[in-house]
Amino acid sequence: MGNVRPDEYQIPSYVPTPPPAVARTDGSLWPGEGRSSVLFADNRARYVNDIVTITVNESAEGTKDVTTKTSNKSDNSAAIKAFLGLPLNLGVKNLLGLGTALDPSYETTKSNSYDGSGSTTRKGELKASISTRVVDMFPNGNLRIAGKREVVINNERQILILTGVIRPEDIQANNTIQSTYVADAKIILTGQGVAQEKQHPGWMARVLDEVWPF
Repeated sequence: MGNVRPDEYQIPSYVPTPPPAVARTDGSLWPGEGRSSVLFADNRARYVNDIVTITVNESAEGTKDVTTKTSNKSDNSAAIKAFLGLPLNLGVKNLLGLGTALDPSYETTKSNSYDGSGSTTRKGELKASISTRVVDMFPNGNLRIAGKREVVINNERQILILTGVIRPEDIQANNTIQSTYVADAKIILTGQGVAQEKQHPGWMARVLDEVWPF
């Protein structure tokens, strides 16, 4: 997987929402149906363009161990006891000057074994807070949210992007929700700058790493 580019994740722009039509009764002080007419409701996000704060508290850890052990052994032997009535050494008593007679038999033994093992461990943790905007509302009341937070310090840019779907009933009274309650969540933390670039090898090192056969 290549490096994550922040521009690959576009946050939907502001969606203009006209105020709902209000039907009033002549002589009545009741403003009609709308956000301001709900007597006991709090300020939790429930409409498009509302803001809800996501408390990001994510951790992941994975460990994988692999052990491989193989072995193979084979033995083969053969001998000629008679051949057309001729002597088995075919009259060759000094084979290749070694002082030994020809022996038309052979015996081979082959064995090999391989032992291998490997292990990998990955651990990641992210804690942050980001305000997101409701960009869409589903027929069942669920809310699609999207948010982007960008901080630049000393020419080092840190970008946090979060998108997903939440349920209004999971939003707390202070208009916050834990990231563990965000469905289809995409949480991306990346950066741009000198410090970020120094975390990657140079282009020549990457080329050599690709073509090096050992």
